[in-house]
Amino acid sequence: MKRWENIIIRGQQAYSEKAYSEAITFNRFALSISEMEFEENFDGEDPNKAVTAILVSYVNMIDAYIAIENYMAAVSSFEHAIAFIKVTIATAEKNHSQIKAVNNGMRYLTREWKTFIQQLAPYDNKTLPPTVIVLIEIIDDHIGRLYTLPPTLTLH
Repeated sequence: MKRWENIIIRGQQAYSEKAYSEAITFNRFALSISEMEFEENFDGEDPNKAVTAILVSYVNMIDAYIAIENYMAAVSSFEHAIAFIKVTIATAEKNHSQIKAVNNGMRYLTREWKTFIQQLAPYDNKTLPPTVIVLIEIIDDHIGRLYTLPPTLTLH
């Protein structure tokens, strides 16, 4: 996780310096690191860190895409993050800490999605490309479906 943290920090620095392409590159690299380490970390002592690392990598990339107004890439990254959650739900051993990690990840991703939609509010449907509008509608549906969990993934 230390390597991932160092790369994320470099991505955040690049973003704060408005070097958005660099920020995307760093966060994409951080994502690949977190994906390589995911299984070990998710099955280990802290599944929450494993889920968080992947989602933070995606969200940081999304922020950089928004900064350069590449909404298609931002929406696509949300789509990948949702797919990650869905695969994790389907394949998790479903112990309590893993279920909690997935639920925390879903809440985090939902908050970030709502923030993204608010950022797009000033644009009307004529300003955004039609494909972005369609993808937004699809992801809205996917976000809603994330909360339709199988009974084994419900925390009591």
